[in-house]
Amino acid sequence: MMDRVGGATGIRWRVQGAPRWFGAVALVAVLSGVLLAPLEVVAGRQWCKTDPVVLIDGQLADILVMVPLEQLQEVDGATEIILTIPDASEAAMVSPGVGFGYGEKLSIVKSPLLSRTADWTEVKIEVLVPGTNPLLPVRVEFAPRVLGLLDPVAREGAADRWLRMKTDA
Repeated sequence: MMDRVGGATGIRWRVQGAPRWFGAVALVAVLSGVLLAPLEVVAGRQWCKTDPVVLIDGQLADILVMVPLEQLQEVDGATEIILTIPDASEAAMVSPGVGFGYGEKLSIVKSPLLSRTADWTEVKIEVLVPGTNPLLPVRVEFAPRVLGLLDPVAREGAADRWLRMKTDA
């Protein structure tokens, strides 16, 4: 039951009859959804992902870095990401990912070897996920929010090795 309670500070709503622990249970449920949300099934396997969002020449893009959920504990350091863009381009981190609990280190580098036109920007992405197991699978996807200026690309590799990918010129 809800009733309105007036007071010197204004009107507020009070729920009567709900147990005090109800708020804690609701919070746990919400956090569980947030923590389990970064799971994705690719090739019959559940992947845990971290996805920093970058802004490149005014376009949002996700850099999705994934490891198998059952091997998440084998990640043992910050994920390193090098984003290389053309000299004439601009890029910035909009929203960092969690880096599998260790954080992420994003470096933005400019290169005269990459192209930019009015319709398209060439991008190079390099990712290193440190791990205790050199066979730990790692999947990286560059996922522009709007296709056109930026092209999607994906690669698979293993921990402690740089995964390199470049959008087609």
